[in-house]
Amino acid sequence: MLVGAGGNAGGQSTVLVVRRLALASARWKAKGVEPAVSVRRIVGPEIIVGAKLALVLFGAAFLRCAIFKVYGAECVAICLSMLVIVFCSTALGAALPIVLNKLGLDPAHAGATIQVLMDVSGVALTCVISSMVLGFKDGSVHGETTTSLSVVSESLHKAAPPTPAPAPVP
Repeated sequence: MLVGAGGNAGGQSTVLVVRRLALASARWKAKGVEPAVSVRRIVGPEIIVGAKLALVLFGAAFLRCAIFKVYGAECVAICLSMLVIVFCSTALGAALPIVLNKLGLDPAHAGATIQVLMDVSGVALTCVISSMVLGFKDGSVHGETTTSLSVVSESLHKAAPPTPAPAPVP
């Protein structure tokens, strides 16, 4: 549900932005000038729609949690994951065609690209948000559950090998 919603929302944003780019290009070519793309005018409305859609799907996820009797922190993790995934996918879906266009690539390729990006990042976002909300087991805390991001930072620093000292110059 979470990853699929992200891919679908991002795909719709991409389609709308590609359409706007094509219409702008056609209008400018009819006037005989080079098309100028206003990122704010094209991406801005999609960001606003993405925020609204994320809030609506947050409510739908909450309703689904209630129907399937998922309560408490698990429901919060699911709903927050939905909110973040959908917002990020609409923002990326709106920006990706413009980035491809600036690079001289066909912006229509953004549709398939956003699906793949959101499949991967949707799973990652869900894991990160769930870990933050539900807590996680950290071996250095003797099985205690924690939701602190400082423990993640400490674990990463402990896992990193020490930087070797530079060799003396002869």
